[in-house]
Amino acid sequence: MSARRGYTLVEVMVAIAVMSIGVTGILSLQNASVLANRRAQEVTVATTLARKWQEILRTDALAWNRPSQRDITSDLNSDTRHLCALVGCGGGAARVDQWFVPTAMLPNEAAAFDHWGREVAVAAPEAKYCVNIRLNWLRQPSLNPIDQGIIRAEVRVWWYAEGATREPLYANCGTGAGLDALGRDIARVHSVMDVATVWGLQQ
Repeated sequence: MSARRGYTLVEVMVAIAVMSIGVTGILSLQNASVLANRRAQEVTVATTLARKWQEILRTDALAWNRPSQRDITSDLNSDTRHLCALVGCGGGAARVDQWFVPTAMLPNEAAAFDHWGREVAVAAPEAKYCVNIRLNWLRQPSLNPIDQGIIRAEVRVWWYAEGATREPLYANCGTGAGLDALGRDIARVHSVMDVATVWGLQQ
């Protein structure tokens, strides 16, 4: 009877080492996949919220129906809820080319959202996504008494990168100088933008 040869200790150790390298690679790949899926989910929610706010602005523009053939007095600053920021809502300061946090004037117009995209208060601890708006004249109203002009509306939805430290200037979805700094803080903040043009509905 011939003797059976078994595995040597060296062979067993090499096999364990090769298997360990393979398992480590699989675990790393799984971790990268989880992170990529999470980031994709964040971008999807943020993009949906940006489009939602563009629809809010388009709906707001329906109340901007003057100047018109019937009345040459503009009602941009009196009848709109968010677009009026461009000329000063109710006689307030105009926000031309300035980021601002929209004020919820109606239900379903929140500026902050939780992880799942549900509306929350801007100061709520579960707030994850924030909305900022910037308005500019794409075409200024002309001397033509019924030319309303065209507005360029930018909607930015931002959220903190995982593990990023919170910045006091970004509290309550951004205040003062923090609103401008947000766009440059790519180390701590992720964001998506949606840009559209809006104009009034003449009567």
